[in-house]
Amino acid sequence: MSPAKHSDPNVTRLTGEIPIVTDQALKSTLTSLEMQETLQTEELQARTRALSRTLELELRYWSEPALPRQPYPGNSPYDHPRVFGGREREIMSWRRLLHLPVPILGLHGAESVGKTSLLRAGLIPALRAAGHPIAYLRFPAKGSIAARLLGELLVQRPPGQRERGMPEDPRSAAARRFNDPGAFVDLLCAARRLAGKNVVLVVDQLEEVLRDDSDDGPDAPRAALKRLIDTSLHELGKRRPFHWLLCFRTSHREQVRQWLGEHAAPRTMHFSELKPLGTAPTGGQSLKEAVGAFQAAIEAPLTTGLDGRRPFKYRFAPEGAERLAQAFAAARLAHRSAPLTRELQSVLNRLIAASRPAEDGTWMIEVPERPEKFIEEAAAQTSPCPRPNAKNASVNIT
Repeated sequence: MSPAKHSDPNVTRLTGEIPIVTDQALKSTLTSLEMQETLQTEELQARTRALSRTLELELRYWSEPALPRQPYPGNSPYDHPRVFGGREREIMSWRRLLHLPVPILGLHGAESVGKTSLLRAGLIPALRAAGHPIAYLRFPAKGSIAARLLGELLVQRPPGQRERGMPEDPRSAAARRFNDPGAFVDLLCAARRLAGKNVVLVVDQLEEVLRDDSDDGPDAPRAALKRLIDTSLHELGKRRPFHWLLCFRTSHREQVRQWLGEHAAPRTMHFSELKPLGTAPTGGQSLKEAVGAFQAAIEAPLTTGLDGRRPFKYRFAPEGAERLAQAFAAARLAHRSAPLTRELQSVLNRLIAASRPAEDGTWMIEVPERPEKFIEEAAAQTSPCPRPNAKNASVNIT
């Protein structure tokens, strides 16, 4: 694809992408990798102001995504805050953790415990609503890490051009330039200056790049991500306008510590484990808290919004959601470490598939008197969660 020239001689525009800085602009405006001394605050501010003017940078605006077709995602993570519930305490806890003076935070938990759902449908929307610029990267092994993170934070908006994301094509020479750690640090500072709040860089499923069979070459995702972390911590000294939030399975915790090396110290790193849904904050068990968490997760997608409209046309029969929550809370007390995520999704989608039309135009979800049998059957299943029938497509109902 041949680039079309832009009026700025330092910028070219690839068809279908935003303007991208050329080598000349990078050499004149971005930090050299050989910089050894800590940046002075005045110099940093001057550089980021000049960078913003040169590249015409703006923060990327994130609107609320469209509702999913169905209220419960089955084997996929939750993606929308409107349908996500039961993790309010964890979201508040992580918002407090992001005020700690440590640049690296680690969110770890068992497989299928709900880490990605907590990030994508809970914590990230809450932080963006509070004005924090958030970059979310899933599957870091795909490479082009810096460009993909920056694409979540910043856009360039030349006159007459509509908003577009930063380049994400790893084959593009210009996109590779954004993987320069020094350039990455400058652009982080620009995002912090534009937002007035610290940047949060979220890397989900970090274990992907830490596997034994991962490429260890200098351009491999594992090495590239480590260079970005090293450079961001070393060049900015104690004045760090960002947090790294690394998400991974608990089984990789020690491997992550070793990979971080010198940064794996209390002054620079803090890890926190995500416990299964319905677990008390102390790590113990409380039937009341477990019932509340499961009921919130069950009812969140079907609750009437502030506009007085239902996002989906389903509703539970009286006391149905509470009865189901009590059954899952009992299962939580019996199986303390089991995520129960897949079982919950399987049961919910089976119930929706069996729902019946009601006189008011909704579809009634009937919960059996003893839902424990459903939970036992779901736990024994090895196939994907059943999906609702096509008849039950979502609609808005006043």
